[in-house]
Amino acid sequence: MPTRGIYLFDVARFPVFLDTGGLIFIGLILLLQMGGGGMVGILGAFLWIVAIYGSILAHELGHAVVGRRLGYGSADIVLSFFGGVAIWSGRTSRSRRDQLLVTLAGPAVNVVLCIFFLLLKTFPPPFISLLVPSLRGLIDDLYWINLMLAAFNILPIFPLDGGQALRTALAYRIRGSRLVRISLQVSFATLGLVMLYAVSTSHIFLVFILAQIAFQNWQEWQQVRR
Repeated sequence: MPTRGIYLFDVARFPVFLDTGGLIFIGLILLLQMGGGGMVGILGAFLWIVAIYGSILAHELGHAVVGRRLGYGSADIVLSFFGGVAIWSGRTSRSRRDQLLVTLAGPAVNVVLCIFFLLLKTFPPPFISLLVPSLRGLIDDLYWINLMLAAFNILPIFPLDGGQALRTALAYRIRGSRLVRISLQVSFATLGLVMLYAVSTSHIFLVFILAQIAFQNWQEWQQVRR
């Protein structure tokens, strides 16, 4: 079970934590975004942290709220280096329909936020022009962050939401180790395509994330082959 780390606050009666990996990620953002120096650099770094982890928190709240409505119980939300996770404290063995709804709720929240920020920047209300440039730029950042979160998480890569949804959907007709093998084969194929894109476009951080996911997939592949 993932370590919960430092308690931050409650949102909708869900405790939110920041683990060691999350602290490291915040440190990297501070180093990368404070190149402007002084208050400008500090403000830019703070806004990036709020935008990224705010969007990740919204994603995890989507899982948690829908799960609670479907009887999964409560959940602790942990923000980490690679994003976030909802750790359930109740019974999670629900129907495949409920599992799909909970799994897809996270990306759905990011899609809604993406549309909201797209409309906000396409048809800006009068007060937007009164904001300082950093806050106006934050709207564009939030649009792209939520777009990327939705698109990345819906990929059929395990253990991303898309990979979990694929495995749950396949479970209607396939069982046991064959189900895991087929879902991992799709996961490996998708990982390969996305890795080619990441390498060709020099997205080093994405390469690192994909490598970590590929290692997790390989570990599960070794187990299911036994």
